Amino acid sequence: MVDGAEEVGAARAAKGPNKIVSTDSVEAKLKREASDAAKTRQKYGAKNYFLCLCLLGACVGVFVQTKLDRSSNTVPATDKYWVYSARNDVDDKNGLLKHVHAVLERLGYEKSTNASPWTLLWSHDYPFRALYPHLHRLRPHQKVNHFPGTGFITNKVDLATSESKYIPKAFKLPADEAEFLRYAEENKDSLFLEKHNQHRGVSLKNVSEVDTRSGERFVQEFVRRPLLVDGRRFDVGVYVLLTSVDPLRVYWYKGDVLFRYSVPGGPHKCPTWVPIQHPDRPNRSPFPPALISQTSMEYNRPLVRYCPAKYHPFDPKNLDSYVVGDDYLPTWEVPSLARSYAALHFSMKNSFDVYLRSQGKDPAAVWSEVQNAITEVFLKKEHHINEAVCTLFSALS
Repeated sequence: MVDGAEEVGAARAAKGPNKIVSTDSVEAKLKREASDAAKTRQKYGAKNYFLCLCLLGACVGVFVQTKLDRSSNTVPATDKYWVYSARNDVDDKNGLLKHVHAVLERLGYEKSTNASPWTLLWSHDYPFRALYPHLHRLRPHQKVNHFPGTGFITNKVDLATSESKYIPKAFKLPADEAEFLRYAEENKDSLFLEKHNQHRGVSLKNVSEVDTRSGERFVQEFVRRPLLVDGRRFDVGVYVLLTSVDPLRVYWYKGDVLFRYSVPGGPHKCPTWVPIQHPDRPNRSPFPPALISQTSMEYNRPLVRYCPAKYHPFDPKNLDSYVVGDDYLPTWEVPSLARSYAALHFSMKNSFDVYLRSQGKDPAAVWSEVQNAITEVFLKKEHHINEAVCTLFSALS
């Protein structure tokens, strides 16, 4: 028994010192870890302090810059606008842009000049080239009624050469001379309208008569079998609004359109014509004053009609038979449309639709094609517009 107890005691004695050594090791390890942590905190604390100082400095810089920007970009108490056109007197409030002046002033804008702290520029022409000194540093609150790059759509040459199935084939000259001659060789019966780039001096020619090298111009294939109304050619103006380029967003106003009809023979009164009188305004024009003001006609002036002008038999020397000029025939002057428009007060579009139905045609199909044409043109020009916008904003930044 004694020997056994002694053995157990010896074993316990042997284990005792081992326990004490293990405890000392843990305490030493904890002390080392605490020391390392303190050193780490000291090391990274200095870095964090430096980063905080940098962040604080950046915030102060942003604050100061914002104050400076606000002081330089202060929006005037009364929004000011100015107007521009290279060729027209648009400052006259009773002139070309009188409706623009009226609407803006009704909205609280004050007419001013480009020398003032303006808010809005309303330009009749594409402004980003002629007015570059004024527009290359636009302020955040300033707006312009054009997008950069929309000239690819509104310029007749760029639009005509869009390679669209809805637009007759066209060529810029002399740049596209070889391509034009090749196309003419493949389409020997084609006639071409030769136009100056500013849409002046339109004439119909065959290929041999086209001068391909004298000055910048373009030629466009002539549509020989157009849709006629009372024997007249016409063009259609559709109201389209571009509100965004990225993403592309385009609106088409379907309430009405603008029709212009050619007036061959000149403005002489037909002896057999019987005027259509408005029931409430005898001896006066049967259309409302708003339309009269838009067409520069006097409200009290009797309605003057034009003789029916026939496209056939076709005479290429008679430009008035196929070119819709400034003295175009309005809807209320076209015999087949006059009653719908003047007496029944239909819109231009609805009056035209009535005529199409009377000819066994579907107006819905016509306007669907118009919408498809608008869509195709904008999609074809989208990348040009985006590039122009990016270029302008790169200059601004």
